[in-house]
Amino acid sequence: MKIAIDLQSCQSNSRHHGIGRYSMAIVREIIKQAGSQHEVWVLLNAQLNPQTIAEIENDLQDLLPAARIITFQVPTPNDAHSIYQAKQCAAEIIREYFIEALQPDVLYLTSLFEGLNDHATTSIAAFSDNIPVALIQYDLIPYLQQDVYLPNDEIRYSYLKKIASLKKADKVLAISAYVKQEVEQALDIAADKVVNVSTAVTTHFAPDADRTEAETILAGFGLEAAYILYAPSGFDVRKNVPGLLRAYALLPPAVQQAYPLVLVGRVDEPTKTGLLKLASELQITGQLVFGGYVSDAELLAFYQCAALFVFPSFHEGFGLPALEAMTLGIPTIGANRTSLVEVIGLEAALFDPDDHLEMATLIEKALTNVDFRQQLIEHASKQSQAFSWEKSAATALAVLEQCAQTRSQRPEAVPTLEQDSLAYKKLIAALQALDLSEQDKLQVANSLAHNEHIIRQALRLNRAAPSQPVWQIAGPFDSSYSLALLNRETAKALAAEHCDVSLYSTEGPGDYEADAGYLSQHADIAALHQQRLEQGPVDILSRNLYPPRVRDMNAATNVIHHFAWEESALPIPWVDDFNFYLQGMSCLSTHVEKIMRDNGLAIPLITSGCGVDHWQAITVDKSYSISAKPFRFLHVSSCFPRKGVDVLLQAYGEAFSANDPVTLVIKTFANPHNTVGEQLSICQRDVVDYPDVLLIEQDLSEAELKALYEQCDIMVCPSRAEGFGLPMAEAMLSGLPVITTNWGGQLDFCNQQTAWLVDYDFVPARSHFPVFDSVWAEPRAAHLKECLLAAYAATPEQRQVKVESAQHLLQRDFQWRDVALRHREFAQNLNGEQGKQARPRTAWVTTWNTKCGIAAYARGLVDYLPRPPALICANTSEGLLAADGANVRRNWSDGSLSALQADLCEQAIDVVLIQFNYFFYDYVELTQLIDELVARNIKVVLELHSTHDPDFAPEKALRHLQPALQQCATILVHSVNDLNRLKQLDLVANVSLFPLAIMPMPDIEQPLEQIIAEPQLLQALQNPETFVLASYGFFLPHKGLIELIHSLQGLLNEGINCHLLMLNAQYPAEESARIIVEARRTIRDLGLSVHITLKTEYLDDVTSLGYLKQAELIVFPYQATGEAASAAARHGITTGQPVATTPLAIFDDIKDISHQLPGCEVADITAGLQGLVQQIKVQSPTVIETAERQASWYRAHTYPLLAKRLHNILSSGVIK
Repeated sequence: MKIAIDLQSCQSNSRHHGIGRYSMAIVREIIKQAGSQHEVWVLLNAQLNPQTIAEIENDLQDLLPAARIITFQVPTPNDAHSIYQAKQCAAEIIREYFIEALQPDVLYLTSLFEGLNDHATTSIAAFSDNIPVALIQYDLIPYLQQDVYLPNDEIRYSYLKKIASLKKADKVLAISAYVKQEVEQALDIAADKVVNVSTAVTTHFAPDADRTEAETILAGFGLEAAYILYAPSGFDVRKNVPGLLRAYALLPPAVQQAYPLVLVGRVDEPTKTGLLKLASELQITGQLVFGGYVSDAELLAFYQCAALFVFPSFHEGFGLPALEAMTLGIPTIGANRTSLVEVIGLEAALFDPDDHLEMATLIEKALTNVDFRQQLIEHASKQSQAFSWEKSAATALAVLEQCAQTRSQRPEAVPTLEQDSLAYKKLIAALQALDLSEQDKLQVANSLAHNEHIIRQALRLNRAAPSQPVWQIAGPFDSSYSLALLNRETAKALAAEHCDVSLYSTEGPGDYEADAGYLSQHADIAALHQQRLEQGPVDILSRNLYPPRVRDMNAATNVIHHFAWEESALPIPWVDDFNFYLQGMSCLSTHVEKIMRDNGLAIPLITSGCGVDHWQAITVDKSYSISAKPFRFLHVSSCFPRKGVDVLLQAYGEAFSANDPVTLVIKTFANPHNTVGEQLSICQRDVVDYPDVLLIEQDLSEAELKALYEQCDIMVCPSRAEGFGLPMAEAMLSGLPVITTNWGGQLDFCNQQTAWLVDYDFVPARSHFPVFDSVWAEPRAAHLKECLLAAYAATPEQRQVKVESAQHLLQRDFQWRDVALRHREFAQNLNGEQGKQARPRTAWVTTWNTKCGIAAYARGLVDYLPRPPALICANTSEGLLAADGANVRRNWSDGSLSALQADLCEQAIDVVLIQFNYFFYDYVELTQLIDELVARNIKVVLELHSTHDPDFAPEKALRHLQPALQQCATILVHSVNDLNRLKQLDLVANVSLFPLAIMPMPDIEQPLEQIIAEPQLLQALQNPETFVLASYGFFLPHKGLIELIHSLQGLLNEGINCHLLMLNAQYPAEESARIIVEARRTIRDLGLSVHITLKTEYLDDVTSLGYLKQAELIVFPYQATGEAASAAARHGITTGQPVATTPLAIFDDIKDISHQLPGCEVADITAGLQGLVQQIKVQSPTVIETAERQASWYRAHTYPLLAKRLHNILSSGVIK
């Protein structure tokens, strides 16, 4: 049986009350009892308090695979307000269509009466009655007391609409015998349609809970044990809290003195004010305590230490707090009304809630009469055992099974969204009949698109793959193009393994007709192409084409096979599309797979490799020959910039001369990025005796190309980046040893035994792709020269050793059959495996919630993560900006990480992200921590915020951490310089460039006068003749702020009317206070007080950006620093205003989107600013072009975007 559970009650405001607690508890038990016999899906509302989605996933992660918790989207707002009625109807229709498309056998609705004041959307048979529905009913109090709880027409209309839905339910599951009776009588519903499933308490309300810990918690509230408790049921009229106060006032003074009255629970201010006023009138204010909203642990403590629990409610559906108290053995008394009679279950423990004297008398008796008190304690223990979630869930599950049996009498549910056109037409017709605005219609369209994708993903999960799935290999296959080779060889290999496979001709822009001439010459390929017309529906659609097109892939399983990419960054739209539309990807090399993970691909990945045995099947064209000198180096490529032919020409010219018996043979083809002819002409012009080069640009057949290989001696490929390097593998099979760069996909088969590897440095990539933060390897020309000479000097026997090692490796691991089988196994297991995955539990180790740049950075990322960390491990600190959240543990300092290690292990963490600063941790302890985590199979990701070793602390050099760093799954760094420094420590394979994020620019709509508090700054901003500059960041010596003050004087001396806003907060260090004093003195001595506004207090981000946005230029005049990147400069970029920096490495990542000053000296800063101010005033082309690049860069570096990428990096490798 497939059960869909609508759990919006754990997202709405109900999550703070008994309904939310009940829903989660019974759903957990239902999932437990369903086991493997039933398939359970949990449905959540994507727009309803979205932060609750992660919380619910965490609550269910031990019971349900993450993929079985799915979200539907509906247009919002859609609450009870009459202006939203059409949108509410649309939301109900869309939700029901979503549920039907999921094809459950039954829907279990945990709470129907939601959405009166939020975006919760519930209904029954508003669109379709194909799916049986069983719902939990808690009470009918608003229906029975409409004058109290349904105060206006809108609320009444919405509530009565829910009543109409309730009557359409197949089964109503009442939480008590009283509610069952209430539903039957008030709504005239047949008794056999209503079932009492009762309720219970959650497991942490155990009688043996630690009392000592409870007393410690109470001490935080200023309480000691022994008090009268009311908790946590609410404070509306039916709860009769005023009646409880009146009864308490009738108690003898000695009893009041011994037992204060404690009220626990969320209470609004008007209600609290009214209760305090009543308490004052009754003269019990001193004995009345409001505990407020408390956590579960705190609530348990309040129960444990109570002398008596009193529940005076006039009307309850069940009265869970009474049962919770009784479960803990607390004497409990309550009203003799509604369900409390069956819950408390002892007549002597009941009172008339209208009779305050009777209530007071029973309270006093329960506190002072030893025998009666003991009777209550013994009864509490016995009565509480009559209720259990096991019983409730078993009853509910039996009802769901009964409902599911009726489904055979209903119309079939739509198998998928796209396959039932009649159901879809019905949906569209129903939506078109509503009076929706254009904005509403846009929301509807977005909701349908989101839901369609979610349903397709859901229906794929756990679907058993056919024993013989239908495969389609889509992409080019009818040419010598490298992708065409991959596609046809993959199809041929699958066909040889008796797979039902076809070839489909398509490219990035769209489908095309396959080349008839090619097909006529290759009968096997033509047969595979013809097979597409004879196959049934495709089960596995596997594509490889350029540019990658995935949005129209609609098979059961959609994958890209043998994907190749070279440089380190991938276009962001591709990443988004891959994650959204694909179920998996196989990669040509481990290099490519790493790039995909580093860029945030969340889908399953595998390295399939590339076959090379097709080369051995090619017969050499003996008639093809070249005229060249005896020893021949060969280079075969497109001569794109990344192929490194420029470095090759340089190194070759330095290694040899025209007198040497060598020729460099370059086989290429004309293309817009190929300038090898021009480069060669320059080399030959500049070097008189430049060695011989043979340039071949005409097309060669495979047989001729193989003949060319066999006429040469060494293949040279000093690539800056390779996805695989197929020409190198082909050369090795043809008997040529290889010289290549020691970075890239070729390293899967090129190593010290099989090739000469050229050293390199990481540099920013200069490809034609519009991506930021991309790097590749710049081969060192001097080392390439050494390799050329070494290969030339090697004996034939020495070269043959490398060739034989390479051929053995290629023939063992790179056969097309093996490659295709790896891809086949991967693709055919994707859907079933994804359905079993659990999302990893992550922990962050960082400074947090303090005046610290890394703390602010961490907060920025965490706030935008799809799911918050299960644990944030922060340093012990007294200067907190706000109260810590529930998932924060302050468990480490620079001298001790033992408590941190204990918490990480105790919390069953899967992934740990450590924010690193040289002086955060003791290196010995950090090494021990990483060793322990890795030993426990916990993935460790380390983010280094600097790799420039501090000169004044040699013991803090990163080389001391090298063994620990080697063990990390991933090391994140922020600059190219960081990559090169870690390369010197032999750290490359696990290192990734992850750019620092910037916060999105907040909407600032206040008038200027409300933003700026300083009169002289406001006057400067309002004067069109005054040019306003700004500086930003902590006030520290290396920030160059004293130099900037002097430069401002220089600008004024040059006749530039300007004002400087120094938004530079004091850092909690003595050096910061000292330099602020110096700055104030300098401003005074130079007579600049009217030209400079200095603000040194710490401002929140929104306030800071509000100020900075007003400036016409933001300046960062830093002096020498070892920092890797500047978070302050990113704030400047966020504003969209021009940014100027000194020419330091710390600004390398933003130098293309900012303006560089000519130097760091005062004269350089002054001259640079003088010219830049004039350019900004006239909006020169340079200023305009830089602003456009800055805007593009900003969009690619915001916290939301990079938080999603980081989330996927952390999950990658844990979920496969």
